[in-house]
Amino acid sequence: MTVIEELSFHEKDELDSWYDLSEKKSKAFLKKIVAFADEYPTLLAEYCQSLIPNDFSSLSLVYEALSEYSVNHNQFLFEEIKRIIELVKQQKMDVELIDVLSENIEMEDIYSKTPSIYIDIMSYLTNCLDSNNLELFNIQILDFIDWCLIDYDEDDEIEESINWKNKLLLIANGDNLKLKLITRKILKNFSSISKLEPLSFKEKLSKIFIQN
Repeated sequence: MTVIEELSFHEKDELDSWYDLSEKKSKAFLKKIVAFADEYPTLLAEYCQSLIPNDFSSLSLVYEALSEYSVNHNQFLFEEIKRIIELVKQQKMDVELIDVLSENIEMEDIYSKTPSIYIDIMSYLTNCLDSNNLELFNIQILDFIDWCLIDYDEDDEIEESINWKNKLLLIANGDNLKLKLITRKILKNFSSISKLEPLSFKEKLSKIFIQN
């Protein structure tokens, strides 16, 4: 089977056969995806764009392969991030399925090897945050941002990070306590947060029940 045929099989099979593969065989197929992407990037892009991810999508294999075994397709991964989130905004897929991105795209190499794309991803994600969004959408975006920030090092002095911080501060100082608490944990990745407003007495009491 060609790579596309194998991906299509795993999509229809809901990854059942994939989970039964040995580590050696699964790794070999992921590297095969990378080789195919190098030779036929348009064909792979067209295949991915034809899919709306479900709980067990072959898109996860593509994202894992390209982010773990190559740095040549990071721009494509960014385009997929935008596509998936746009599908959620258009209510064409469940918001929880944004996890297909955070669970399969390794950010470390994107951050270290293609910093300009990493900056674009972070700027896009933080700009997706809005107090008018559904709470669950903001939570999923915040979870993905938290994943992206795992390897963030302020010693690199990314100029754009001040914009990310300010966007997060809007949520951290907003009215939704659950979002405030999640965002404040994320902001601990940054060395100095001077504009964080203290929680009210009522919020401090409510915080106990949210965390429990």
